[in-house]
Amino acid sequence: MISERALEAILAFTAAFHVALDLAAGVALAISIVRPAWRAPQLWLGGLWYGFHAINHLFDTGEAKSEARGWSDTILIAAGALGACRLARVAERPEAR
Repeated sequence: MISERALEAILAFTAAFHVALDLAAGVALAISIVRPAWRAPQLWLGGLWYGFHAINHLFDTGEAKSEARGWSDTILIAAGALGACRLARVAERPEAR
């Protein structure tokens, strides 16, 4: 059994890691504005990230404030994943560079 204090420390570490990862991804996306070769890989990573996030939401839709909110979050996140993947495909085209 893990103590409450240990769990709080783990959650604090995880939150800090998540913020750092989000910040790094945001900086990389910003750099891809001026470096076209970075666009497709960044968009693919974002699409995968959103896709896994949508799968996670599939399993906890009932834990949202309402059933409708849970499903709408899942659908919108999945749409974001598909949009990022579509943009990645467009960014891979030779004429896009």
